[in-house]
Amino acid sequence: MTRTAVTIDSPVAQAEGVLYRNLDGEAVLVHLASGACFELDAIGTQVWEMIGGGETLANVVDALLADYGVDRAIAEQDLVALVNELAAHGLVRIGPKVSSNSESSAL
Repeated sequence: MTRTAVTIDSPVAQAEGVLYRNLDGEAVLVHLASGACFELDAIGTQVWEMIGGGETLANVVDALLADYGVDRAIAEQDLVALVNELAAHGLVRIGPKVSSNSESSAL
């Protein structure tokens, strides 16, 4: 199966079948189908929550710039890398007609 390459303009949503828990600002994600657990740091957790709220990656970058004052090109590059990693593990969906509703469940 070929995965869609992520760009800053890609529509992204949390995948179905992912349990999520915020523990003191850091996330634990459990992919129900594979049983794999993933941890996100505070910035990754912020990204996860914004994606779940229907924010575009461009809006996520804007929020990261406002919160952390990093260079836009670096923020975009790091965000795309994170979303690619999440997609590789089936934690997010990428592509046309991705709904903005969060399909993941809180633990």
